[in-house]
Amino acid sequence: MQIPDIGDVGNKSDKLRKKETTVMPAARITPQEAYEKVKAGQALLVCGYEEDEKFNAFRLEMALSFAEFQKMLPTLPRDREIIFYCA
Repeated sequence: MQIPDIGDVGNKSDKLRKKETTVMPAARITPQEAYEKVKAGQALLVCGYEEDEKFNAFRLEMALSFAEFQKMLPTLPRDREIIFYCA
């Protein structure tokens, strides 16, 4: 997807510049690996359910709700490892 650079908006040239983003591939890990990474502070554990009822029913130790995660998202470093789970 190409996104116009703010400096180009309204210019006659209407050149589009492609913004570079790095997307890490999703990988499955074991529950033990997830626990160790979260416990060591190397990753965040996020429940993939948006509904509070489901989060409370399937909450794991050290897990964030999806709502908590969304609030933190703007301040998280782009290279922060995030582990999502659902039951």
